[in-house]
Amino acid sequence: MDKRFLMAFCRYYHAVQLESHKMSKISKHFINNPQLELLNYHVFIQNQNSVYPSQTDLIYDLEMDVQQLRPLLKTSIEIGYIITYDDVMDRRITRYKTTNAVHSGLEIHVARHTKSMLAMGLEMEAIPKDVEGLLQLELEKVLGKKHMVYPVYGANDISVIKDILKEMNVNE
Repeated sequence: MDKRFLMAFCRYYHAVQLESHKMSKISKHFINNPQLELLNYHVFIQNQNSVYPSQTDLIYDLEMDVQQLRPLLKTSIEIGYIITYDDVMDRRITRYKTTNAVHSGLEIHVARHTKSMLAMGLEMEAIPKDVEGLLQLELEKVLGKKHMVYPVYGANDISVIKDILKEMNVNE
């Protein structure tokens, strides 16, 4: 493997992990728990397919036992990432749905990762400089202008954190 590529990726991933760690100290809305992330991503993906999983569905889908899943659900509900509602057909079954905060947070997360990967490609000279402007325009079309304002991972400060929390519409 090309050493420049390896080092560029390691610096990128290190920046993501370090920022995630720092942000989780500042706000409960920044998750630094892989199992909690897995739960929220799974429920979000299911919801995008108009599926609203029950606790039993989550136990089987995520291959977790109930003792692992319940505290994660409780945490995600407390921070406002997942809401519960009763099943229409059987009110004994509770279903789970992600909130707009998760949707907004994931959009920002994807935008920042995408911009970071582009910056990494430019740093390694894997992407020619003359194509950079075109890629930025295409990226803006896909991500949307409002998500282009967020910096790449590793270039974060408290004002960016406040902007992200505001975009997610959560009070901190």
